[in-house]
Amino acid sequence: MPIHYNTNQTTIPLEISSFLPKDHLVFTIEKVVNTLEDCHFDAFYHAFGQPSYHPKMLVSTLLFSIYKRFSLVKKLLMKSIQVILKQIL
Repeated sequence: MPIHYNTNQTTIPLEISSFLPKDHLVFTIEKVVNTLEDCHFDAFYHAFGQPSYHPKMLVSTLLFSIYKRFSLVKKLLMKSIQVILKQIL
């Protein structure tokens, strides 16, 4: 069984809804991933060793990091295009 986690915690660290806007991508990803049925993740469970992190939490983290990586690549690309255009003009 995975470790139980609660995204509505009130201990340190503060719940993310207190410092992120309500329309932030994190909340959208969390809603989408939480709609997935648990049966899709059953193959990842095992009965030995330490309990794992919840697969839905890991998928949410992975999706957000992929988004941030694409966002960073896009920013770098735009910045390099601007530099090239400044050199040409």
